[in-house]
Amino acid sequence: MGLSLGRATVVDHTGRVLCDTFVCPKEGETIIDYCTQYSGITEEDIQLHGRPFHIVQAFVADLLQDKILVVHDRVGDLRVLGLTHPEEHTRDTATAVQLIRMVRPTGRLSKVGLKSLASTLLGRTIQKGEHCSLVDARVTMQVYRAVHKDWLIGPEHHLSAHGDNGGRGHNGGRWRRRRQAEREKWNRLIVRLYDERKERGE
Repeated sequence: MGLSLGRATVVDHTGRVLCDTFVCPKEGETIIDYCTQYSGITEEDIQLHGRPFHIVQAFVADLLQDKILVVHDRVGDLRVLGLTHPEEHTRDTATAVQLIRMVRPTGRLSKVGLKSLASTLLGRTIQKGEHCSLVDARVTMQVYRAVHKDWLIGPEHHLSAHGDNGGRGHNGGRWRRRRQAEREKWNRLIVRLYDERKERGE
């Protein structure tokens, strides 16, 4: 048993819809429970409006080619799509430490929900009942745009660098070593820049 893709929604940075379609199960898959109370998707939606998985997969892959992917929990979304995307071109609002700390300033680091981000950063209430992937996609983009000028790029600013794979513990030793190495790198850079300016007589 596992998760299947029921609806694929992609928006651009303004929230304009690039793709929004129901998706049929992959060949050989059988849907046991549509979880309509959470997903908002019914069997009728899929039967009447669903498109073949491989067509939707190819279309989304083409949309993402050479683009920055803004996503909430990229592991889950990309897994059900059967796709990958370069980490350096991904902005994941579920695992960014700076966003987690805006919602939970203290305590153990773990993924933050989109509902909490929408409430804290946007003053919006979402996901009161059935989820809507279009609303979620647009809110994810709005959350990112609210902080994108200060977005911290690099694996050290995401949960994986803190020994957390979706909420499991905090590897303090590894994190301290990483931070120490980072400080030493910047110290060396500062010394080098100082020496270069001294040689130029500045």
